[in-house]
Amino acid sequence: MGRMNGNSQKDSALARWFQARAADGRKATRKTMIVALARKLLIAPWRLVTTGEAPQSVSLRAGGTWEEDATKLGIKFADS
Repeated sequence: MGRMNGNSQKDSALARWFQARAADGRKATRKTMIVALARKLLIAPWRLVTTGEAPQSVSLRAGGTWEEDATKLGIKFADS
């Protein structure tokens, strides 16, 4: 996950999975693994919604709204 900066999760299970499989350095393998990783990232929320199964190492919290979370992060919304 070479060019990601900031809040990237370099030690997450998915990052380790990707690095282990793309370690051979071949461009074709890396492209295939990027697609596989994208699929995993799409399937995780779908499983959470349909079966209630949360991905490993994810902690769910109760309460709050996305607006409150955005405000805490300093995101401002235009008045409509």
